[in-house]
Amino acid sequence: MKKTKRLKMRGIPRRDFIRYFDKLSERCLNNCYFGSDWQAEVLPEYFESTGSIKMNCVEIDISVEADRFESFLFQFRKDFLRGGG
Repeated sequence: MKKTKRLKMRGIPRRDFIRYFDKLSERCLNNCYFGSDWQAEVLPEYFESTGSIKMNCVEIDISVEADRFESFLFQFRKDFLRGGG
């Protein structure tokens, strides 16, 4: 059984997610990427305003087999971890 989660990612260009899933996936169809036990859909980029700051947002639907779900999300978040300074 697969678990599914929608992630809302801010401040990272959509093309970065597309490149990431292109490298991991076995096949792609209309912005849906498929691996052996997972799939991800990269939705269109849009912008949100928070006060005077305008930031890009990308939502990603990820479905992974339940036994690998937490480790897949952990690796994904680690690969897109950003630090400011």
